[in-house]
Amino acid sequence: MKEHFGRAHLAGLIAAPLIIGATVLMGAIPVQAETITAVAGPKPIESSAEGQRELASLIKKAKGSSIAPDKDATKATSSKGSTVQSTVLSGSFPTRRGTFLVEMPTTNNATYWYQPYTGHAAMVYSQYSIVESLREGVRWTQARLWAARTWDVFGGTVIGTSVAQDSAAGDYAARQAGAFANYSSAGIGKPYNSNFYDVDTRSKFYCSQLVWAAFKDTASINLDTSAFLWAIHPYELIGGANPKIRTIYHAY
Repeated sequence: MKEHFGRAHLAGLIAAPLIIGATVLMGAIPVQAETITAVAGPKPIESSAEGQRELASLIKKAKGSSIAPDKDATKATSSKGSTVQSTVLSGSFPTRRGTFLVEMPTTNNATYWYQPYTGHAAMVYSQYSIVESLREGVRWTQARLWAARTWDVFGGTVIGTSVAQDSAAGDYAARQAGAFANYSSAGIGKPYNSNFYDVDTRSKFYCSQLVWAAFKDTASINLDTSAFLWAIHPYELIGGANPKIRTIYHAY
């Protein structure tokens, strides 16, 4: 949701074939560093004293959540993959369509600096592909970039859905990104929604709104919590902080 931070994609990762449908892309794909700056819109509610208290409560609950197996554990890949550099890791990096990721940034990473109340959410499409909304719009991202991150990343699944329903939610998110072209093509889908309280629009999306809308529109499950009024904060999409979500992965 709150993409008010600088994001530089990781480079120099191990080359591997990347498959989208019947398309196979061999070798490493050049990834340009991109800076996500503050976007116009209402002042984030989490920057207030009340918002900070709500965030602290969500973070405490999320950190205290236990790791549960995914619904379809046979499709989970090993959590000990060579691209995972985390010092502490539980569970397996989600690869099943319709699972999702929430990044809880920290300020002790040498490459990145974040405001403490920012975060980011994305939908898993396959073991190779993530769908996420950044400043330039809803787009495709290489899954291995997420897998290699060293700060707090949670993987989740909705408790009340089937594997088929999760897959439908993943397809919903993918439709907002448009047809896959290549990972460096920015803004190929719906534009970014900078009004975090306008969750009813479907002409544009912010990151956590995209995940929330995917399940609300396909499975009639509302993942919003009482925090932050009707805005959907990424931290609301973490098990422990949200009783409708099960945490299946945590790397930090």
